[in-house]
Order: sequence, then C-alpha cells, then structure tokens
Amino acid sequence: MVYCGKPSKSCEACRTTKTKCDKGLPSCGQCIRLGRLCPGYRDVEALLFRNETNKTVRRARYGKRSDTVSELVSPYTNSYAEYGVIPGPGPPPSSARVLDLPPSLRDQAIGLFFHQLSAEPGCINYIKPVYRTFENGFLEDLFESIGLAFMSASTSGNNLMSEAWKKYASVLRSVNTALGDMGSATSDETLIAVLLLALFESITCDTPRSLRSWDRHCDGATAIVNARGTEQFQSELGLKVFYHVRDYLMIQAYQKRVCIPRTILELACAADAVDPTIDIAEKSLFHINASVCSLRHQETSTNADPSGLLSFAKCIDEEFENWVDTIPDHYKFTIVPDNSPDTLNGLYHTYPSFAASRIWNIYRCGRILTQEVVVRQLLSGQTGLDPWSTSSQLQSSRATTAQLCADICASVPSFLKSGSLRAATGHALLWPLYVVATTTNVEPSTRSWVVTELREISRRTAVLQGMGLADALSMKWEITLWSKNARIETVEDDNMEW
Repeated sequence: MVYCGKPSKSCEACRTTKTKCDKGLPSCGQCIRLGRLCPGYRDVEALLFRNETNKTVRRARYGKRSDTVSELVSPYTNSYAEYGVIPGPGPPPSSARVLDLPPSLRDQAIGLFFHQLSAEPGCINYIKPVYRTFENGFLEDLFESIGLAFMSASTSGNNLMSEAWKKYASVLRSVNTALGDMGSATSDETLIAVLLLALFESITCDTPRSLRSWDRHCDGATAIVNARGTEQFQSELGLKVFYHVRDYLMIQAYQKRVCIPRTILELACAADAVDPTIDIAEKSLFHINASVCSLRHQETSTNADPSGLLSFAKCIDEEFENWVDTIPDHYKFTIVPDNSPDTLNGLYHTYPSFAASRIWNIYRCGRILTQEVVVRQLLSGQTGLDPWSTSSQLQSSRATTAQLCADICASVPSFLKSGSLRAATGHALLWPLYVVATTTNVEPSTRSWVVTELREISRRTAVLQGMGLADALSMKWEITLWSKNARIETVEDDNMEW
C-alpha cells in the first residue's frame, strides 16, 4: 500500500478545469451555473492509499506505461461507490485488459437516490440491504426515477425530468398490476413502492396536483398496511415500513384536519408491543400527536363545544410537557449564539443526530397546533372563563407558541451550515417550517425568514416541494387545498390555488 497524499475533494469537472468547487450536493455550484451534469465526488479516504502490487508486477514485465483509461475515469466510479450502490458481479476478467467504464445514467441516478435519502436513521435506509431480493424489480426503476428528478432539479435539465416522469408512470402501472394480485398486493415490495411514489410527488411537487397525488398514495399505503395486519410485524423490515407509513399518515391527518384511522392506531399499538428496539420517546410522541389530530378534527365540527375543546387541548399540552421532562439525554441539543443573517434571534441549535432534530420538531409542531386550538377557543368568548383568566391564558399560550416557533427556526441553520445537506434532512424540515409560517400572530420577519429558508432548502436539496410551499406562502397565509370548499380536481389543476 502506497500513501498517495491528500487528494482533492472537488468534483471531476472542477478538477479538470482547475476551478474552485463548492462541493455542494447533489451538484456543485459551478456545474449548476454552467448547466452541466456534475459527476460527483471521489471517496477521499479510499484514495489516500493505493495497492500498487499489480502495477509493480506489470512494470517488471512490460516497463512503465502511460495512464490507463480506468485511472482517468476512476473519479466517476469512486463517486458511484460513495453512494453505496455497488454493481452486481460481472463476468470474470479475460486475458485482455479490462476497462473500468463510467457508470451509466441509470447507475448514477440510483446512486444519487441512495446518497440523498438513505444517509440517516429515520430515512428509508431500510431499503438498501434488501431491495435486490425482491421479485418484480420495479423498485430499481423508482430509484432511478427519483434520482433523475434530483439530477434534473440540480441541472435544470427538462429532458431528465421528462425521463423521470416516464419511469414514474411505468412503475405506477406495475404497482397497479401488483395490487390486482392477492399475493403481491400486500408484499413489502408493493408497499415500499407506494411510499416511494408518494415521495416522488413530494420531491417534484410544484403544483397542487402533486399534493393530491401524494394524498392518494398515502390512502393506498393505509389500505395495504390494514390488509397486512399484525403479521407484517414478524419481520424487522415489516416494522420499519409500517413506521414509515405511520409518519406519513400523521402529516396527512394534520394537513386535512382529520383523525388518524383507528385501524392504524391499533396496528401502532401492536407494533409497539412486539418491537424490542422501539424508541420510547418516539412511540409516546406519536400517540400524543394522534390526540392532536383528533382535537383538530373535533374543532371542525359544527357542534364543537369550545369549553370541551379547551379542556382537551390543555390535557394534550400537559402530555407534551411531561414528554419533554422524560426525553433521554441522547436527544438533548446545544444552543449556539450566532448573529449572522442565516440565523433568527441570534442563535441556532446543534443536535447529536438528524433523528434527534426530527423528533424535537415533531413535538414542536404538535404542541404549536395544540396551542393554536387553545387560542381560537379563548378568542371565541364561549369557554365560560372570566375576562382576566382568558387574557392570562391567551398571553401564556402565545408565549409558548412563539418559543416553539423560534426553536423550529433555530433547528435549521446547523444543517445548512454543514455543507452536506441532503434531501432526507431537507424534506423533514419543510413541514415544521410551514407550521411556523402559518401560525397565528407570527412575526412578518419570521414568516419572511421561513420563506427564504424554504427556497434555500429546495435549491440545495432539489426537493421542489420547498419552492412550491415558499411560493404559496408568499401569496397567501396558508394552503387551502384541503378546505371542504376546495373545488373538485380537474385537468386545470396545475393552475389552481394551493
């Protein structure tokens, strides 16, 4: 093994042209500016040392030779390996020299999919170890479709996005075929495919049509997990996929002001009972948030009782307070003073992991929405409270909400400052930021900051939903797509209001 010195971390294109590379993901800034496809980055640690044994033997036999094609294209293959997707075994090498060719566009897209979305616990990292064992094979087409969408957004390539949608449509047909067969309809592969179809809609979401399609995929996933029953919890994969569905349904219920289906709550309890690895904090938080969904649904009823809703909301808020008091140390975050323009209120948080920031923001969103119900009921004047008590509780509720909103905003800069923001992280930040922007009495400066951050996250991660939310929030207070008065979907939905 020979030490080769510290290699450059720049992408191949920037190294070739000797230009400064900002090492952005999924594509560096230079490549985005020039409209070219960024070839990715090398595995720097793997390049520090090189096995020279075979090369030494060749020198002894044939003398020194010039650089080979494989050495010239190694940055492409190293970038491919960095994504964690290793090509399957090929035929044994012949006596002729074997050339290591750059990966195909499909390979690059699949590699980018895993690089962007399976890097952290809590993402879809459960897929990579098992997807090659599935029978139908349409998951790889979905990986390619999502990867092409990432590439298209980072290079402004309309042809790539067109190809991504073609793959998506092809997989959708395959999934519909699978759903018609009793054996494959409830398989792990089919359920994962439905979740990834929903994810594709989130990544490419720039019109209300995508949001409605995402909603339909969530309904499809609900039907599948209901049909799978408790037997799905007999495998680790079955548990992880169910938790993925459960989290999607919580967001869906929040957006539409509906209850999480009773069957899902029962399955969640069954999963909690058999999963030895269940995180107690996350488990209890889901059930508290399920109560928040129920509270918000009850509020939409014409027969809602303000006094009863206020009491229910206060009970839920007390559960949130107890949850914070019992959260494990490995979720604790650090407050960092910083007065740069990237931060709000002169500080930001650093978290021990992506999973820690995610669970904190789930808590904050749920509690903010609970406090919003408290404020609305107090302002209704129908709770039976005297004016002094009403004023005092309003002040307390608004102060709590303001702090929770500030904490969500403080959770964002550390990931943007890291220089390695990936789609999985950026996607998880969109809903919390949207909740902040649509909170009653939010400061205009805070709302403006949120819109800016949504655009930046979208630009850096190629998740177009962030740009769509930012555009919608710039024009109106909140997305009214799920309102009971929203018109029926038509072919003109691309132009309808969010």
